[in-house]
Amino acid sequence: MKNTKQYFHPLYILLEFYVTLRNFSVAIIYFILLKYDVDSSFYVVMRYFLYVYLTLNFLYIVIRWMTTSYIVNDGSIQIDYGVISRQRRNIPLSKIQNVRKQTPTALRLFNVTSVTLETGSVNKDAAIKLSLISDKQAESITCALERTQSISAPETSESVVNMESETSDSRKVHFTAAKENIIKASSMSLQFLAIVPILASIYYKINDFFNIESKVNHWISNLLTSWISIVISTLIFVIMAILVGIVITYFRYGNFKVSSNEEYIFIQKGVLNEQTFSIAKRYVQAIQIEQTFMKRLLGLAEIKYVIAGEAESEEDKFSSLYPFIPIKKAYQLVNEITPNFMVVSSMERLPKSALWMKFLRIPWVWIIYTVFLIILNINLWWSVPIFVITYGVRFLRYLSMHYLIQGEILQFKSGLFSSNLFITRREKVIRVILKRSWLQKHLKLASITTVNRSKPVHFESIQDIPYEFGKTFIKWFEYQSTKSIENNSD
Repeated sequence: MKNTKQYFHPLYILLEFYVTLRNFSVAIIYFILLKYDVDSSFYVVMRYFLYVYLTLNFLYIVIRWMTTSYIVNDGSIQIDYGVISRQRRNIPLSKIQNVRKQTPTALRLFNVTSVTLETGSVNKDAAIKLSLISDKQAESITCALERTQSISAPETSESVVNMESETSDSRKVHFTAAKENIIKASSMSLQFLAIVPILASIYYKINDFFNIESKVNHWISNLLTSWISIVISTLIFVIMAILVGIVITYFRYGNFKVSSNEEYIFIQKGVLNEQTFSIAKRYVQAIQIEQTFMKRLLGLAEIKYVIAGEAESEEDKFSSLYPFIPIKKAYQLVNEITPNFMVVSSMERLPKSALWMKFLRIPWVWIIYTVFLIILNINLWWSVPIFVITYGVRFLRYLSMHYLIQGEILQFKSGLFSSNLFITRREKVIRVILKRSWLQKHLKLASITTVNRSKPVHFESIQDIPYEFGKTFIKWFEYQSTKSIENNSD
């Protein structure tokens, strides 16, 4: 494929035209199928409009397919596109940070896939999408990218690579989702509730063409006449909801696998719509291990990578590993996949003066609630529970906050009912902020914030740490800046 002009697979034409037909499906069904025999001028004009538009749209898709091409060299990828206004983009492969591949079931039959190459840019052209290319072409792009990344990687402890270990055979599988993981994921992600919008959507779409509202209302009224039928219907609905939740979760997280080699982290998921994502380890800026309240009860966690050039869409946020990993396994995965972000279990707790600081902050929620009670002339004893909850939450937050600097590693841990462990390295921090309020100065406390490259920029803060630690934190960061200057002067 090197130095050879490549085109998208011809299926690109059919897929794009299918999207057009889907967008105009209601108009096509109504004007062309259901009202085909109506001779009214309005219906005739609408039918001919659809014929002409669909024909022109199909021809435009064909021309766009013929005029879109790309060339991949060892050092760059060049894309030519545009029907009327021709454009060319030339992107160095060293600037590509993440590779996303998506393969629906229908495309797998033809051995084609869609590949998205993500750069760290923040503009609209940050991602390069190659729609419907062959699996062989996708593999060639991935190999060229890995070779370029290996050559251009800085010679640091986190990027020294054995060139022979770049092949897929050297990948180590760290985690594979088992059946029990799928069942836990279906209950934790509340996918079983999807049956409600699914049934509602089916009902409204059928009702648009066939008036079934009266029949459905009659069926429901008959159903509610007997408690036995109500119980049986409820059980059937619950069983269906559970099964739907398991099926949706299986299709989404089935075949989930996390693997890695020296340079990349590989994430694969999906049954019908297979998706893969590769993350260059040197672009990982930080790691977050998150636990919601329910996950803490079940001992589960989610690992998230803060990456330069990360996708903005939550749905496409593939920098997250499997969201229902046992907490001990999560720590093990971090240590195995990214040993430079080693999890340190023993961390420093906030000083007792930090508890006083939290207690002395103005309880605005309690004050507003109390004023509300006074205005409505309600007994002020009702404000006592809010007062207790407010200061109880502050006490629990004090107990849950931890911090640590160990060598190149910086860790923050916070949370109340949920938990968030943040891990980064000195060279990944681009800016630090130390703030002190008047009260913090008197209690010898401070608040610190780190800034990491991401899209958007990632901020992480912790309040009421000892001021002496804050000064150590600033010196810790400045050492990296001094080291960078010395390296540049050499």
